[in-house]
Amino acid sequence: MPFSSFKLLVLVLACALILKTSLFIAMGAGVYEQRVQMLAQGTPAERAGAWALQADPVTRGLAWAFYDTVAAVRRQAL
Repeated sequence: MPFSSFKLLVLVLACALILKTSLFIAMGAGVYEQRVQMLAQGTPAERAGAWALQADPVTRGLAWAFYDTVAAVRRQAL
């Protein structure tokens, strides 16, 4: 089965979303937003990165889903 350009695009976007969400969770919302704002003040490439990395509703939703899942697992472990 050939690997199409569409599948590749979906894979790249999914990986980027996972990366964004992981960074958002690891840094916390405040620090993440500060770093993105710093990028937004830089070179054109950095500004493009800031645009791509801004915390959109999907990233925030995935982060909250992760928090809820971890909290549920912890409650069951106790």
